[in-house]
Amino acid sequence: MPSRGPHPPSEPRRPRLSPRERRALAYYVQGRTTVQVAAEMQVGYETAKTFLRRVRAKYAALDRPAGKRAELIVRAEEDGIL
Repeated sequence: MPSRGPHPPSEPRRPRLSPRERRALAYYVQGRTTVQVAAEMQVGYETAKTFLRRVRAKYAALDRPAGKRAELIVRAEEDGIL
């Protein structure tokens, strides 16, 4: 049998999200706008935007792009956030 390398394919690698990044992602993929995410988290709009930008960057760093809401929804489902 041919070798498949040191590790067989498995679940995708998950980014290390801070609790606030994870919370912002959860609100956002449930359909809330960035303004609503900010209100729910009691932070400013720019702070909520920063959380979501960091989430996208962390997924991209793992070669799991999530630049659009639909892609973030897929990632959240894959990672058990939804």
